Amino acid sequence: MKNIILLLTLFFVFCSTEIKAESLTLKQIVDTAMLRSPIIRNIDGNIAVAEEAKKLVSSYHYPVINFTQSLMRSDNPVNVFAFKLGQEQFAMSDFDINALNNPNPRTNNQSSFTLFLPIYTGGEISRKHSSVSKQLESAEYQKAWAKKVVRRNIYTLYYAIVNMDLTLKFLDSENEYLERLLKYYDAKSGANKNRYLSYNKGRIIEESIAEAKDELLFNINKMIADMAYLSGIENLSYQKIDINSEDLLKDFNWKNKSAQESGFTNHREDLLARSSYMESLKYEASSEKSKILPSIGSFVNYSINTQKFDTYGKDYTFGVKLSWDFGLFSFRTASLVEAKKISAEYEYDRAKKEVESENLKLKEDLNILESKIIRLENKQKLFGENKKILTSQYQKGSIDLYNLLDNFAHYIQNKGELHKLITEYKNKQITYYDNNADGRI
Repeated sequence: MKNIILLLTLFFVFCSTEIKAESLTLKQIVDTAMLRSPIIRNIDGNIAVAEEAKKLVSSYHYPVINFTQSLMRSDNPVNVFAFKLGQEQFAMSDFDINALNNPNPRTNNQSSFTLFLPIYTGGEISRKHSSVSKQLESAEYQKAWAKKVVRRNIYTLYYAIVNMDLTLKFLDSENEYLERLLKYYDAKSGANKNRYLSYNKGRIIEESIAEAKDELLFNINKMIADMAYLSGIENLSYQKIDINSEDLLKDFNWKNKSAQESGFTNHREDLLARSSYMESLKYEASSEKSKILPSIGSFVNYSINTQKFDTYGKDYTFGVKLSWDFGLFSFRTASLVEAKKISAEYEYDRAKKEVESENLKLKEDLNILESKIIRLENKQKLFGENKKILTSQYQKGSIDLYNLLDNFAHYIQNKGELHKLITEYKNKQITYYDNNADGRI
């Protein structure tokens, strides 16, 4: 018997541990999103491309090795003469006039190895390297901003879910109150005037509460689906989210304003990404302009020539090479990149002004919402006091149920509006602090 009790105890402990392990806190959801969010992982691909581009440009500084294998057969006097020299098969008889003018066809197999090292490219490579470095920096800022946006959206969804859960609990509690009230009303119905009018009003309020609960559950499930996508967590459900944390409920207080204001531009990684992109275009335009300058490189060549692979001629060549490619396309390409840079600068200025405007509007909205919330909280307090007074008066028989239900309907409606405004305030507060402070929410 003791063994059975021990096994049952262990079973329930195991089950309770499993249930607890499946409950995800806000921090766990955000941490998972930083690793698995498809939005962030998509930018990881851009970063990988930029990193490879940077490695590619860096490789331009290293020597270039070229191997060429050619097979030629010719009776051209110049070619035959060169073949014999390269194969080290030239003899005095080859100086015969007839042999020089009418040589027999000859075959030449040549294996050529060339090592080329750029010495000076007019700054093209270094500027190209600076351009791709700025592109990589831009992609990294984009990732940082994507993380902030994903985290911000998860927070707003989470707080909205918490608020709707609080609203559900409030409606459940008040619905119980209403049911007790209506049962008490039925018990003394003979003494009540306007019996059906009051009773129908009570049932209408009950139906309204039921509709509100259904709508809340629908919106909760919709938000959880959005959160599942943002976080990359599969099979996320209402039951798997921890929404009863005391710390969370404390932080949910709309009056909690812990973040400090500072210059937003230093913390808007989306603007920093645009700025880095502009810098990359500036270096790219400079790199294109550098192409009109001459380039200098050193080279070493080693060649092996043979006719029948029985004897070989070997030679080497080394030196310095100067090349200068000049064409109208060089200016056109530089002009195209310059136009892209101007366009990027315009977009940056536009985005910066939008951010400034957004932040000013958020601050105004927060002030307006704060005033509305305070008014609704005061009204809710009054409705709550009236509810207690009217309930007591109704139980004493001094007022009709209809009057009590009228105040109760306002009490429920005002509470719903209050929760909506608090959710809106908290969401705007998250965005505002995220723009202004050091990324904390």
